[in-house]
Formats: sequence, structure tokens, C-alpha cells
Amino acid sequence: MEKDLNISILLDFYGSLLTEKQYTALDMYHNMDYSLAEISENLSVTRQCARDFIKKGESKLLQYEDMLRLSQKIRTIATEADKIRDLLSSLPASRGEIEKSLDIISNLC
Repeated sequence: MEKDLNISILLDFYGSLLTEKQYTALDMYHNMDYSLAEISENLSVTRQCARDFIKKGESKLLQYEDMLRLSQKIRTIATEADKIRDLLSSLPASRGEIEKSLDIISNLC
């Protein structure tokens, strides 16, 4: 199984919607770099069962993102905030106002 950084991000957003074992298996696999054997040992299940927890959990996370798009929205906000930050930095306006605006943008991301 190929690991996907996107799954780690989605786990942060939607992990609480998974079963405890799905969450734990995905966390161990994607965030802690455990092998299937290590996950199955820690969860006291077969290697196949650990793989099923991971595959079903990944599928659910992708379904949640398809429906809600929270991760995509956050990435868009961060990208747009960077563009605004760049524009504000190049303006010849009052430095104090620009600094306040940059602080607000930084707090968003």
C-alpha cells in the first residue's frame, strides 16, 4: 500500500468520524509509519483486519472530503491569504495598517 500525505491531513479533519480502530490504524500507518504487522499486533487483530481498517478508513475520509471539502477550503484560504499578504507588502500605505492586516492574515492560516 502506498502512503498518501493527503490521508494524514484528512485524518486531522475527519478522524473523529471514524471508528476508534479505523482511526488508530490510520494514525499508526500514516503518521507513525507502523507496518501492517505492527498495527495488527498493537490492535490485537490479524494483519488482514488491520489492512481492512486502513482501507475502509481511507475510503470514508475521502468520502467525507468529497462531501464537505473542508481540507480543500482551508488550502484555498491559505493560498488566497498568501496572495493578499504579498499584495499588502508591496503597497505604499501606512506601515502600521499594513502590519495589522498582515497579522490578521497570519492568524487565519
